Amino acid sequence: MGREGAILFAAAGAHVVVVDIRPDAGAEVVDQIAGGGGSAESHVVDMTDLDQIERLVSDVGKKHGRIDVCGTTPVPRGRAGSSSTATCGTSRSTSTFVRRCF
Repeated sequence: MGREGAILFAAAGAHVVVVDIRPDAGAEVVDQIAGGGGSAESHVVDMTDLDQIERLVSDVGKKHGRIDVCGTTPVPRGRAGSSSTATCGTSRSTSTFVRRCF
């Protein structure tokens, strides 16, 4: 989904959960969304770690009751953390994330 997608969802009224392996990058997106009047929160997660993905989905589900849309911005293997929002280094982690969401 990326930074721009997160900003667009927030502008349309969605509460956005920003996920990044780099705390500063996630916080920057949340600040941009809040600066535009939107609602967002940030979670630091390594999207190649299935345990972290499961914990994220569980925590977000408990806090918000449901997840309406999941989006990831895949990055090439070996470049984890180079995305401005959710990263995923393998197709296995992406499919696990989506399966856990729905």
